[in-house]
Amino acid sequence: MRPSLLLLPLLLAATVTPATEQPDATDAPQRLHQSLLALQAEDYPQAERLAVDAARDRRQPQPRGWLVAAVACKRSGRHAEAETALRRFLATRPGDAMRRYAERQLRGLTDARDDDVPSLEERLSPLEKNVFAVVETEPSIERSEHFTVHGWNKGLLELIAREAEAEMARLREQILPAEAPIALAADIHVWPDREAYRKNAPHAPADSLGCAAPRRQPDDGHRIDLLQRNDDGELSIPMLTNVLPHEICHLMIEEFMAQAVPGRRNAARLPLAMKEGLAGLAENDGSNEQTELAGAAAAAEQHIPLEDLLDIDRYEQAAPPALFYAESYSFVDFLHSRLNRRQFGELLKHLRRGRDVHDALQRTLATPDDRHFAETLEAAWRDHAILQAQMLQILGDHNTDDEHAVATAPER
Repeated sequence: MRPSLLLLPLLLAATVTPATEQPDATDAPQRLHQSLLALQAEDYPQAERLAVDAARDRRQPQPRGWLVAAVACKRSGRHAEAETALRRFLATRPGDAMRRYAERQLRGLTDARDDDVPSLEERLSPLEKNVFAVVETEPSIERSEHFTVHGWNKGLLELIAREAEAEMARLREQILPAEAPIALAADIHVWPDREAYRKNAPHAPADSLGCAAPRRQPDDGHRIDLLQRNDDGELSIPMLTNVLPHEICHLMIEEFMAQAVPGRRNAARLPLAMKEGLAGLAENDGSNEQTELAGAAAAAEQHIPLEDLLDIDRYEQAAPPALFYAESYSFVDFLHSRLNRRQFGELLKHLRRGRDVHDALQRTLATPDDRHFAETLEAAWRDHAILQAQMLQILGDHNTDDEHAVATAPER
């Protein structure tokens, strides 16, 4: 069936072609697919030509063509051209997994220039990691503008307070509508070991590193519980890089959804998959595994259908949990990468007004009613998930060389 023409700018029109079929070279998505095959075959000139053609196509531009072109240029030793292509790719607001891959490649190519922003893990020295894993004898409290942090390591609490403020500012810039006022205040409790964490956060999943508890009454406060150390007694880096922004995003979305909407007395309920997908989008690392799992499930036709995914409203229904989280992230990443910031903000505002996801998306895109919209959307997301996973797999064929380029860049 033919999708609405107004829907095409949103949908990723790249259909993955089986190896037994010959793609149509005049079609931009298929040229992108051919460029991946050429890259896999180490035909770098052909990969670059096809990828640039796909990226520049006037009818169906494929922004990820710039990433494929960059990898082809880098592997053939043309680093200046690779850097240009990477910057063009990053300017298209790519999805989370591809953006991180491109940023790593750019850091390697630019020899870790001063304007690159290192990750938190890169900023912490081995000594600091050891110091922040210490459990002090007396509890401490550290306050910032929006957060009050409790725990047993004063230096770590200061770091968490700073990072929490920075993450909240980043999430407001990247996810929520630009004009959305967020009056967020939360207590963050950092527990030194899993026993204390389980005792004081009984609602937390058994194997989690953190959890958020939104306020239930106007006079209540938001709360986040975190686990300071892993099971080996070392500082939990994922707690800082992934769990902290993940849980802050949950609270920010709760605040946003609860804001007054004309004609509505109660906050609309956001689908659980959208909540977890948005929170997954907030994380600073770790999305590649989810991207690969969602793509593999879609390719094997073992994925959770979109309608079923959006109908899940309790964690007990999310089985298997890993696939639920992976698909939730994949779907929200798909929407976030295909909509500009204004459109993504409009989508969230329509959801806040109580619209379902399909209705909210059609209103955001100003498309006429289309009885095939849900099918078209799911097909486009499925193709996106498969191609994202394929790209990670193919680009990962040379991961050792790529990561070596990053690892050997001199420190500044």
